[in-house]
Amino acid sequence: MIRNGLEINPENPEFWFYLGYAHSEQEKYEEAIEITEQAVKQFEKHHRLHFLLGQSYDQAGQFEKAVATFETALDINPDDIYTLNYLGYILADRCLRLDEAKDMIEKALSQSPENGAFLDSLGWVYYRLGDFKKARFYVEKALKFEEKSATMHDHLGDIYYELGKHKRAILYWERALEMKDVNPKESQEIYQKLQNVRYPNSHVSYQSVLDTCVRCNPIVLLPATFPVGPTKPPRRDAITDDRFCLGEPTRFQR
Repeated sequence: MIRNGLEINPENPEFWFYLGYAHSEQEKYEEAIEITEQAVKQFEKHHRLHFLLGQSYDQAGQFEKAVATFETALDINPDDIYTLNYLGYILADRCLRLDEAKDMIEKALSQSPENGAFLDSLGWVYYRLGDFKKARFYVEKALKFEEKSATMHDHLGDIYYELGKHKRAILYWERALEMKDVNPKESQEIYQKLQNVRYPNSHVSYQSVLDTCVRCNPIVLLPATFPVGPTKPPRRDAITDDRFCLGEPTRFQR
C-alpha cells in the first residue's frame, strides 16, 4: 500500500519515510538504507528522513555513517529530542565524546523529563563517566517508566556490579533475561557476566559450554548457570509502533 502511494505521489516525503520504516521494522536494513538514501537526496531538509537513515545505518552496523547522518539531522533541526537522545546514546555506548553526549541527552530530557529511554541514556552516560551513583539514580528512575526493558535491567545490573553490590547486580541481570525484548546477543553477554560473578576463577565461556553440551547431546538440559537464551530476533530500533506519531520515535535500545 505504501509503495503504491509512493508510485502515485513520489513528491510526498511521508511515503518515502514509511516505506523505509517498514523495511527497518522487518530488519531489512540494507533495503531501508537504499530507500532512505534515495529519499534524502530528494528531500534534503527533511530531518526525520535523515533520522531514519541514521537509525538504519546504526542497525546495519555502520556506526560512522550513522553519526554523520544524525549530525546532519541536527543541523536541520537542532532541537529534535529523538535525534539528540539517539546520537548521545550511541556515542556514550562507545565511550566517545562523553561530555557532548551528556549535553545532548540532557537537552532532550529537559523537553521530555519522564521519557524512560532518555533517563536511561543519561544514566548510561554517567556510567561511562564512572559516576555510578548518578548512573543508578537515572536508570532506576527510567525503570519506573520502562519496567519491562531488558536493556535497562542489564544497565542497572552493570551499575550495581561497579558499586560492589554483586547480589543486586545478579538480580537485575536475571530480570533482564526474563524480559520479552531481550535479544540473543544481549542474552549471551548477560549469561557471561553471571558466570563471571558466580565463578570468578573460571575461564570457560558460556558459549563454549553451550556448544559442548549441544554437540554431546542436542537435548541436554543445561544447569541454571547456563540457561539457553531466547531466540527472538534483536530489536535495536528507535521507533516503536505504540509510540509512533508522525515519525517521532523514542530511542529503544539500542
